[in-house]
Amino acid sequence: MPVDVRWYNDAQTILLVHYSERWTWEEYAAAFDEAKGMIESVAHDVFVVQYSDTGFKALPLGAALPHMKYVSERRPKNMVKSFIVIEAELARNFIAMMIGVLPANRERQPNIFVASIEEALAQIAETPAG
Repeated sequence: MPVDVRWYNDAQTILLVHYSERWTWEEYAAAFDEAKGMIESVAHDVFVVQYSDTGFKALPLGAALPHMKYVSERRPKNMVKSFIVIEAELARNFIAMMIGVLPANRERQPNIFVASIEEALAQIAETPAG
């Protein structure tokens, strides 16, 4: 499966979204819909950690912004933060810029860019329960 969505822990407070080497924007939107359903099925806050086999060095062909807009406008209310794992600082800055232009992200910016899954989990552990 090009995009795998699964719970990281039994408490269902952290959702992992793993992108294989090759995926499409349509698969991205379908994975979001799956993740949204999983997050909305629990009555507590959820963190999301997204990571890719390629470190998101290569994005799929096609227009990214319409798909990112679709996701940003439909975020579950109980999704606290989404950690996006990108090792390369230049790539983190570029994707942050792309995501930042969407109006829904200016109102509520839940995306945090980190260099590793371990960094994401450490930040989650330091976040007070809400």
